[in-house]
Amino acid sequence: MKTLYLFAAAYLTLMLIAIFTLPLRLGEILQAAGVVHFSFGSFFERIAQTPAAGPLANLVQLPFALSAPSSRFALRLPSLVFALGSCWLFFRLAKQVSLDRPYLALLVFLALPVHYQLATQGRPYEQGLFLLMLATLFFLRLLDAPSVPFAVSYAALLTACIFTEPACYLPAIGYMLFLLRFVISKAIRRALWFTLPATVLPVLLFAPYYVWSHPHADPAWPTEQLAVYSWPFPIQVLESVAPGDWSSVAAIGLFVLLLIGFLAGALSTFRMTTGPVRKRILLFCLAGGTLVQILSLLFVNSWNNAPFTPSDILWAAPSLVLLTFAAIQWLSKTPLFRSALIGPILAALLVALCVPADLEYLANRRDDLRDLTGLIKPQLAGDACVIFTSEKQSRYLFLLFQPELERWECQNFLHRRIVLAIHPFVKPEEQREVEQYFRGLNFVETSRLKAAGGEVITLRQGR
Repeated sequence: MKTLYLFAAAYLTLMLIAIFTLPLRLGEILQAAGVVHFSFGSFFERIAQTPAAGPLANLVQLPFALSAPSSRFALRLPSLVFALGSCWLFFRLAKQVSLDRPYLALLVFLALPVHYQLATQGRPYEQGLFLLMLATLFFLRLLDAPSVPFAVSYAALLTACIFTEPACYLPAIGYMLFLLRFVISKAIRRALWFTLPATVLPVLLFAPYYVWSHPHADPAWPTEQLAVYSWPFPIQVLESVAPGDWSSVAAIGLFVLLLIGFLAGALSTFRMTTGPVRKRILLFCLAGGTLVQILSLLFVNSWNNAPFTPSDILWAAPSLVLLTFAAIQWLSKTPLFRSALIGPILAALLVALCVPADLEYLANRRDDLRDLTGLIKPQLAGDACVIFTSEKQSRYLFLLFQPELERWECQNFLHRRIVLAIHPFVKPEEQREVEQYFRGLNFVETSRLKAAGGEVITLRQGR
């Protein structure tokens, strides 16, 4: 346990460095903006406007956001707590699959860039990961001792998953489907009678919320314009486990190694002739959960012409690592690969491939919208108003940091001075259209200030 505490302390230190030094990102600001002029009506309406979002993570973050709406630490504290909890649950799962060196698997899981990056952002993903891993442990309990209490607990956790982040529920479908491989066992058949309703019930409970919220989803919801989004889907998937700009080679190498380990780990369940049957069942079901999750999101994203984002791979990350180390353990006991060093060597290689993306993430300081927002108010002296370009959600990127700017928001264009607040995610063609429009109204540019990739442009009436 001392080793576990040491890992947790080191990981907590690294997370705190990122939490206190990295500026709030677009997704964090949009999620936290629900507390601007807070009311429960507007709060839930805003959650409904967020594409594919569940309300539970926003409710968990709500008291922290209300206490300090633009505080990096307050907004990211829930993710930090759930990330640490996820590390503990991962170690429990590693013990459940009887890994000889669970600490090596934990080290790789901690170093995974997708996990480290999302653990240090005020988003719902780590909460979803924690609930999914806890549900996985209850899934195994349900297999060991099928009963109504365990089935209810499993269903409750999956319901919490789907109301936190709907995509993190998908592995549960794979667990149930791949469990059918062992249906020849009377005990597994009995467990299926409890697992099936526990897996289906969360979808039925989520359906009314989805029917209400889906029509409200904003199709123009701002997103970060990352270059990788224009790449072919296979490359997006390979990049997702270690997102970054200059770490592509390491990211692809990392994912390929994990994918090979994942396939070998799934294959090992057919080759295991000794050891506990429950280990084979859990490993095979983990493989099923990963396949269903990745393939489902690939299909949905391609259907909607949306990118495969790093958060899409997060739910598969624990299974990828566990199956990889299960494969290493299996191979190390075969005559061809018999060696006690194969595990530490491959673990060191996987960690080394994680480092470039982790370092790049820590070095990114370029998009602090707080700095951009601070440039607006000094330009509003006299007969002036501000336009948050583009419309709709863009205003919240500034109002989160300075809510008082709302009283200067333009209601008409009869003012002597117009201030255009342009955040870094405005499309170039949208910015050109806005500037051309005001030039057509005889406004003349008097200043153009730049910060955090955005601009604050001051225009004066020419006549």
